Amino acid sequence: PNFVSSMTLGDFVYFFFRETAVEYINCGK
Repeated sequence: PNFVSSMTLGDFVYFFFRETAVEYINCGK
């Protein structure tokens, strides 16, 4: 259970940072 939850959390964090990076780049231009 810990392994599965950590993988799900990792995917969420990756998606969150990816979206944040895209918005940061778009706002920076």
